[in-house]
Amino acid sequence: MAEIRTRGQQKRVGGLGGFELTASGAVPGGIQAVELNHASVVVAATIADATAHEGLLVVKNTSASGTAAHTLTLTGGTFDGTNTVATLNAPNEALVVYIDSAGNGTIVENVGSVALS
Repeated sequence: MAEIRTRGQQKRVGGLGGFELTASGAVPGGIQAVELNHASVVVAATIADATAHEGLLVVKNTSASGTAAHTLTLTGGTFDGTNTVATLNAPNEALVVYIDSAGNGTIVENVGSVALS
């Protein structure tokens, strides 16, 4: 079984670059799967440089319930050439994006109604 390490309100999951946030914070470079998990408090996640997440990047709302508008913001790079913020406000919403070497994303799948802005 993969090692799980906890650090405050963050938890590293699995062995393939997964990261869970239960409170607002930064996503470390190299992470390929981001889980936003809180039923009533907004989790505002940030990625400083999308080039550090080259390849498939998945963000998912793993909250058991609630409608908190969790966000993932790219401060360097985009999800689709324009938008830098993904808002997930329902359990099991997810966004799968291919990030190229320049930090430019292409949406592969939008599960549910993830809003982009």
